[in-house]
Amino acid sequence: MPSTSSILSRSLCVLGALALLAPGAAVAKPKKKKLSEATYTVIARANMKEQWQFLERSEIDCLDGMCTTETKGSGTATMQLKAKPTKWLVMRGFNGRPPMINVGTGEGAQLKGPYLRTGELSTIHGGPWADANPPQIAPTTDCGNRSTTVDFNLAWEGKNKLRPSAIVDDMREDCPDGPSTGLEWDNDESPSLFDVVTQAAQSKFLSTKQFTVSGTKTWHASVNPPTGSYTLRSGEKTVTWSWSVTFQMDSKKKKKNRR
Repeated sequence: MPSTSSILSRSLCVLGALALLAPGAAVAKPKKKKLSEATYTVIARANMKEQWQFLERSEIDCLDGMCTTETKGSGTATMQLKAKPTKWLVMRGFNGRPPMINVGTGEGAQLKGPYLRTGELSTIHGGPWADANPPQIAPTTDCGNRSTTVDFNLAWEGKNKLRPSAIVDDMREDCPDGPSTGLEWDNDESPSLFDVVTQAAQSKFLSTKQFTVSGTKTWHASVNPPTGSYTLRSGEKTVTWSWSVTFQMDSKKKKKNRR
């Protein structure tokens, strides 16, 4: 039968082991509570770049010579838009749906900035019929720099896919932006900021203090090859739209205890 001193020694050993294990149990941290909503300060930007060129020549026998027609032109455009820091409320989606961005008025961020467009397009006739067909010069009174404003929002296109919700009026009635006919966009897709979709992790919202989402897309168009009396036709147009939104979660200020 073990002695009293032996039993006491074993008990002290067990207690010592428990004392060593106790600190380990205290290491476990409580789970961080997920936010249901948060206010972010956002800075939104959008940029557009366009370039085009066109050349078309034709010639036919007429009277005592050869009648020629040449249409040519080129142009560029840039748009650089930015919004002032804007408050957006983000709320957690229900039943696994994506988080709701800019809850409330939905006015979005107001992008402002310069919109510069330059261009020229002319048709010149040569040969015996030249005197009866004066040069046709496209008007350029609307070319130059203008200030423009765009209401910008973000919307989910699908899981982890964001797209801008914005309509940009880039029309200039009296400034050439390409040939009037014959220009066809690849895959029948014409340029639009609305179609610049990007991958964006839904999990970043309400869990990351600061992050940026961005997207860019380029469209290309080319002219049809020459037919009939046309001896030369070439030209193309490219447009690139890009955008970005930086989200910074507002810190919650603790109220001071009043005495």
